[in-house]
Amino acid sequence: MKRLNILVLIINLIGTIIIFNSCEKNDTSTDIVYKAINKNYILTTDIDAMNSHDTIVAQHVDSILSGFIEVELISTGYIRFDLDGDTLTDMAFEIINLLPYNNNEMPEHLDTLAVRAYPFSAGILDNSTYKYADALDIETTISQEGNWTNQFVVLGTLAHGGQFNGKGEKYLAIRLNGENDFRYGWMKIYISEHNDTLRVIEYAYNKIEGSEIRAGQKE
Repeated sequence: MKRLNILVLIINLIGTIIIFNSCEKNDTSTDIVYKAINKNYILTTDIDAMNSHDTIVAQHVDSILSGFIEVELISTGYIRFDLDGDTLTDMAFEIINLLPYNNNEMPEHLDTLAVRAYPFSAGILDNSTYKYADALDIETTISQEGNWTNQFVVLGTLAHGGQFNGKGEKYLAIRLNGENDFRYGWMKIYISEHNDTLRVIEYAYNKIEGSEIRAGQKE
């Protein structure tokens, strides 16, 4: 009888451990904050001309303007994102025309547009150390390792400069400021070959400060 009681006690203990571990696993799944955006930002100063498909801008727009992707036509200024819901801009993007910075003279074969990212309350992974942010593939680990910057970076520019433009959907590694450490995350973006279209698809970050995350990880 005594042996039976001990056996029952052991079985109950094992069951408690299994339940506890299961709860732990479920809790960790809430550590990742995820949000889908699915929005195209297209630079143009002449909507009618773009719709007529007879300008250079119109010819360069290679994104789908229908379906589940929302479209916003922009002319200038920051595209701002509050990623952690504290009402402050964490990350901003900008599509700019390089002509004014080159006395309005550039070779015809060069694109005149560029896409930049600005980490207002964040950091961006730039292992080039020359302001060309890393374009990561899915499942790449994002952590404190690598060269992080809080300066603006180039995502796409003329002569196929940058690591994002024309490369399809890629992941921008980011880190958000925390109370004691950084919160690491990613933004999945697409930049057209000619830098006139920025698509912000989705983003996520690990709310546990100092903890890593994988590019594309949502839970």
